[in-house]
Amino acid sequence: MELGLSSWSLHREIADKTSMLEFIKLTKEEFGLAQVELCSRHFASIEPEYLDEVKKTLAEVGVSVANMPMQLGNISSEDALQWEYDIAELSKWFAVARHIGSFAIRVNTGGKDTNAATICRVIEGYRALLPAAHRTGVHLLLENHGGVSKDPDIIARIMTEIDDEFFGTCPDLGNFPDEIRYEALAKICPFMQMVHIKTYEFDEAGDETKIDVGRAFEIFGDAGYDGVVSIEYEGKGEERDGIKKSIALAKRFL
Repeated sequence: MELGLSSWSLHREIADKTSMLEFIKLTKEEFGLAQVELCSRHFASIEPEYLDEVKKTLAEVGVSVANMPMQLGNISSEDALQWEYDIAELSKWFAVARHIGSFAIRVNTGGKDTNAATICRVIEGYRALLPAAHRTGVHLLLENHGGVSKDPDIIARIMTEIDDEFFGTCPDLGNFPDEIRYEALAKICPFMQMVHIKTYEFDEAGDETKIDVGRAFEIFGDAGYDGVVSIEYEGKGEERDGIKKSIALAKRFL
């Protein structure tokens, strides 16, 4: 497994003073990592000139893009025209991902409930995005991120029904409730092609106070995972300090 860093870990700083290009440089120069996740909202543009600049920066510092979390679109929408529009907008990002060399993009399930009609729309949404994945060679990821994806059994059902090598899960340690966290992770890890190490706060020993990160790594190992493990710090403290503590913790279990 290899550690990476999500731009969401520095989202307050990026919103205030640091560009995504600077984040890419920081990932290697300050944090010593060579894999990044670039959130869609952190792109200044998707025009060719800007994307060429992103690609050049990645090459210059020696960093690869593991995933691009999409923060747009709703593939569970009941509005047929809106659903079609969102599929078209999301599909554009596969070409963006290919241009900068990203392995995958993440698209959330959306959905306020888990009824049969909503689940059906979500499944059809992922199916509608897969032609772009195959055309570009960029994988499509489903993260446990609320809505329909709050239920690990539904995630497993979606993955089983679609069953495509370009479609996988991105388990997130922080997005399942405490009472089902590890059982739920175990259900979706067999389909994993990416993983988020979510962190919030640390005790004096450097352990995460909410999540048993070591236990999570055991689940990843049992699933045979050997890919990128992306740090997603969401604590209230200073972001760079939280990132460093997260990296130190994760490195214990690699």
